[in-house]
Amino acid sequence: MLVMKFDAGSMVSADRLRDMARLVQRSLPRKPVVVTSALPKVTDLLLQGAREAKARHGEYEDRLEELKDEHERVARGLVAEGPRRRRLLGHVGALVGELRTCYTAVYSLEELTPRTLDAVDAIGERL
Repeated sequence: MLVMKFDAGSMVSADRLRDMARLVQRSLPRKPVVVTSALPKVTDLLLQGAREAKARHGEYEDRLEELKDEHERVARGLVAEGPRRRRLLGHVGALVGELRTCYTAVYSLEELTPRTLDAVDAIGERL
């Protein structure tokens, strides 16, 4: 088994992401397991949004938009217009919707548990 782990430094630009994709593509015959970190600064934005939701500050919605915009920008820069890009953007939208649900629950309960923090943080890697 081949495990390929890429940190945020591997994803600082479209060129670096393309390089990463080429490495994975060359390794496909070995059926790699690919593990990535969140894009740079995404974890900070995710946790900031969670803290804002707990404090009942509506600015958490701004963090959602920042995260969505950044991931859509990257997707548009890497994937040509067409069905693959639409599918990728749909996936980004679904994950941002999941994050919105987490933030809304935190906002409503005024409670941010370690388990919820882990769930919010994991969305970064999934994005």
